[in-house]
Amino acid sequence: MVTELRLSIGYFIIAVIWIVFSDSILHDLFSFNTSFLILAQTYKGLLFVSLTAIILYLTLRREFAKRRQIYKSLSEREDDFRYLFMHNPLPMWVYDLETLAFLDVNATAVEHYGYSRQEFLSMRITDIRPEEEVPRLLEDISSGRPVLQASGVWKHRLKNKSIIDVEITSHRLDFTGRKAILVVAHNVTKRIRMEAELREKEQLHLALEKENELRQIRSSFISSVSHEFRTPLTVISTAIALLERYYERMNPEKRHEHFRTIEREISRLLEMVTDILTMMRSEAVGPEYNTEMIDLHMLCREIYKEIKSGMRPDLKVSLNIDCSETRIRADEKLLRYAIGNLLSNAVKYSRDAGNVWFTLECESDRMVIRVKDEGIGIPEESLPRLFEPFYRAKNAKDISGTGLGLAIAKQAVELHGGMLNVDSTVGQGSEFTILLPRTL
Repeated sequence: MVTELRLSIGYFIIAVIWIVFSDSILHDLFSFNTSFLILAQTYKGLLFVSLTAIILYLTLRREFAKRRQIYKSLSEREDDFRYLFMHNPLPMWVYDLETLAFLDVNATAVEHYGYSRQEFLSMRITDIRPEEEVPRLLEDISSGRPVLQASGVWKHRLKNKSIIDVEITSHRLDFTGRKAILVVAHNVTKRIRMEAELREKEQLHLALEKENELRQIRSSFISSVSHEFRTPLTVISTAIALLERYYERMNPEKRHEHFRTIEREISRLLEMVTDILTMMRSEAVGPEYNTEMIDLHMLCREIYKEIKSGMRPDLKVSLNIDCSETRIRADEKLLRYAIGNLLSNAVKYSRDAGNVWFTLECESDRMVIRVKDEGIGIPEESLPRLFEPFYRAKNAKDISGTGLGLAIAKQAVELHGGMLNVDSTVGQGSEFTILLPRTL
């Protein structure tokens, strides 16, 4: 359009200039002789027509030559594209976006899919999809969703009825005036099968690792429980034997001491049995959780009295309650266990003449219970696994325990929508913090 307009404007300007100036010149030269003037004007017109014809010829010749070069380049490019399409090592085809009929297919697709070129051109893309997927495909087409243009992994059916996984890349194009889709298909059946086998092996490996870990945990648990049960049973057995043999010779104070020893070790055994049964029941049927309105102030004070009555006389345990409204909806049994476990651990792992701080604080949206001691502390490498069942820090091996208390305590707190945190340094002590929301 630009070229035609430029030629027209140029011709118009030249014609106007030629006519105006040439007529003026001829009139000045031959005004004295009318015959010469008419003859000159005739030759002038012939000259103008000849010159414009030559210019027009040269212009059109150059323009047509340029267009022939463009057409030749496009034709060569089309031939190149055609060559790349036909000889591509991956299956390729073009299908009509409206009828879904194959419009063209390359030799690789014919070879890999088993259909002849004529068979392909008489088929639709639904014919190479598994039968169970065709209804969904047609539904997607009728709904207008652009799923047909999507790239990804799909399933295709070969002529021999076998199903393969293919990775599709597709693009819109205009194919002889028809809206069409160009598809490149890459058979990834082996890759997907290998990935599935790899995932299966990884899952098997993880299962074996888990089984080995559970076996080690069970072995450690059995060893720990055996040791923990054997010690109090030995103490009880020894105390009973002494009472049986020397009861008459013992003074009342000595007898009472042996009876207190038996009671203490029985309580220790009952505590361990309770921990084990609680964990086993939780793993089998889930934790029991029954909430009611309880007074956290009263609960903490009761736990404090219970722990203090049985602790060593060289320890100092202080209770501080900085709270006005301490009623909360919770499971009293679970919270009693969690708080009692933390406080008894603080007493158990404290050094001689140490201090234990037990505090209850109220915030706007939660209750905060802290138990802090000056005991042996927890190694940094043990902190990530501290709440795992049966796990015990390496510096606590010589102190009685099953490794279940903290796991149960954490579970009990989390059932209330709360959190149980720990901050500890070896040789300086530990601080456990329970955060409980006011409303459940």
